[in-house]
Amino acid sequence: MEEDKEEEEKDEKKDEKKDDEKEEKKEEKKKGPKIQSSSTSNEVKQIETQEETTKQVVETLQKELEECESAITKNNEESVSSTANIVVDEGDLTEEKSELAKTTRRKLRQQCAVKFPAVFTQFSKQRSLRNSGKCPCQGGATGISLIQTGVDAPEEADKIVQNLFAKKLATEAKFLV
Repeated sequence: MEEDKEEEEKDEKKDEKKDDEKEEKKEEKKKGPKIQSSSTSNEVKQIETQEETTKQVVETLQKELEECESAITKNNEESVSSTANIVVDEGDLTEEKSELAKTTRRKLRQQCAVKFPAVFTQFSKQRSLRNSGKCPCQGGATGISLIQTGVDAPEEADKIVQNLFAKKLATEAKFLV
């Protein structure tokens, strides 16, 4: 009997343990999951340090980007100013070249006028006639001139007219019999 009593006591203890475990499980369910403070706090700290490092990296990258942008704008401004200076210098050079060409042509004309005065006096006379409204009909004259030639044979007339057209002295021809 004693053995029976012992067994009953053991069974009761087992039942009590089971009941206690069930009650603990019920209480855990009511409370929620257990928080393991050591491992989760370490994870939180790791996450926080990672966030801090990423923030620092982002800040350094932003600083580098701003420095690069300022360097680029500075270089662009320098290149624009140097290009503007080059354009101005080239413009001055072309003006100087054109002035030099004008003065050399003027000197050559003056030298030719001294060497060949008859040609240049005729040129100045033609210019004055043109300015006054009278056409000297040489060189760059405009208008229509009437040329009459007397021809004995019809074969000669063709040759004369063709020569005038070839020299571009005539644009139109009429034959009168």
